[in-house]
Amino acid sequence: GVFLALFFMGETINIASMLGMVMIVGLVVNNSILLLDYALLKIKEGVTVIEALWLGAFSVYVIGGVMVFSVVVEGKLHPHKSPDAFDCISSNSS
Repeated sequence: GVFLALFFMGETINIASMLGMVMIVGLVVNNSILLLDYALLKIKEGVTVIEALWLGAFSVYVIGGVMVFSVVVEGKLHPHKSPDAFDCISSNSS
């Protein structure tokens, strides 16, 4: 997926893009750990496995704000391609 995204955005594979890939892999692993940890907690409370996974996904991605964090990280990885909404996040805005 990363290589297709780089191709369609006209970017090259360089040190910055490889660092971005490592960051995204870390983010995916972190999100997976949070989801499974919450699901295991719900299973111990007596919820079925499928329902625990749905509850975990809902709490981690919707309530927990991980999806918002993911969008901000993605926007900052490609600041020249991001919408103006991310300008308020940059460190040099006043």
